[in-house]
Amino acid sequence: MTSIAPVNQGPKSPISSVISTTPTGSTRTVSGNNQLGKDEFLKLLVAQLKNQDPLSPLKPEEFAAQLAQFTSVEQLTKLNDTVAAQSAANDLNKTLNQTTLSVTLLGRQVVAKGNQVSIPGGGGGAVQVNVGGAGGTGTLHLLDSVGNEVATQTLGFMGPGSQQIALSSKLPPGNWHYSVTVNDGSGRAVAVNTFTSGVVSGVDFVNGALMLKIGSALVSTNDLVEIKP
Repeated sequence: MTSIAPVNQGPKSPISSVISTTPTGSTRTVSGNNQLGKDEFLKLLVAQLKNQDPLSPLKPEEFAAQLAQFTSVEQLTKLNDTVAAQSAANDLNKTLNQTTLSVTLLGRQVVAKGNQVSIPGGGGGAVQVNVGGAGGTGTLHLLDSVGNEVATQTLGFMGPGSQQIALSSKLPPGNWHYSVTVNDGSGRAVAVNTFTSGVVSGVDFVNGALMLKIGSALVSTNDLVEIKP
């Protein structure tokens, strides 16, 4: 009987180090890389063909299956690129639309979600709130930048709905935050939404986001709830 000596396959390709062959001839990747692009997939497939065992070559149906996998990887890559391009275009259009809107708002009186207020040196001014439920007895709290209360104003009974609160001339001038608490006849708290309002004096970009300047306050165009005539 004639014996067959093992065939010397020569030095392996560096890529073949990330491929192992199972007893059935199929392959599995053992690389720690979790992402496999179409180029890497094709290199691995070529390396597998170059380094396969001549006595147990890759079966045609297995080769066809791996080619199908390569085609799927390539199609998914193209799909991802298309989605990324569309997302970038949508972001650009959104920024352009917001920029156009912001320019048209210069000098306009607007109302946005927020709780910032600027009180002039002579006192006065106003804030806008929306009171829920059936209303109740209200108190305005003036706060500094870290939330410490610096002054209060008793508001008396406040009905439900959107309304403006005239600020007392006794409140200290400056740039503040504020909150309004309202309690009904049973002493239960009533929901109150606060707003930042004023004339838009400029436009600024903060961390890539377009912001409107209202006095010392900065508000996002996404937070606008009203543009007054």
